[in-house]
Amino acid sequence: MADLSCPRETELLDALAHGQQPDEDLAAHLTSCAACTELHAVAGAIFDDASMAMREAPIPSSGGVWWRIERRVREEAALTATRTVSVVQIATVVAAAALAILLLGGLPAIAMWIGNLDLPLPAKSGSTFWTLPLIFGIATFLLLAPVAIYFAVTEE
Repeated sequence: MADLSCPRETELLDALAHGQQPDEDLAAHLTSCAACTELHAVAGAIFDDASMAMREAPIPSSGGVWWRIERRVREEAALTATRTVSVVQIATVVAAAALAILLLGGLPAIAMWIGNLDLPLPAKSGSTFWTLPLIFGIATFLLLAPVAIYFAVTEE
């Protein structure tokens, strides 16, 4: 297979890309170089087709462009709001889980640490204030409150 490269191919492509015809020196070279002749035929057709497509491309209406911009702004705002709601939900779930673990006595070290803070918490033995249904009710509220807020705030 013969090598069809020529050092003047770049010069020819530059001229065609700028919509110019090859100068006299390059035109004389085209008659003697098979690689440049083939490149001129193929690249010329491609550049002509691209130029025609650019001239015939429809220009969108200003209303359509405005509508696309508005839609994109709404989508970005919704994405930002969704991220914020997700962060708040995750923080609430973590806080509810930590509170539930603390109230159920799952972490005695934390309970002892809170006991050292001199907070007026009821004692673990003999206390009827922190019953299991109350703990589940508080945990359920803390888990479902962000979901309820999300559905209340969304516009759809």
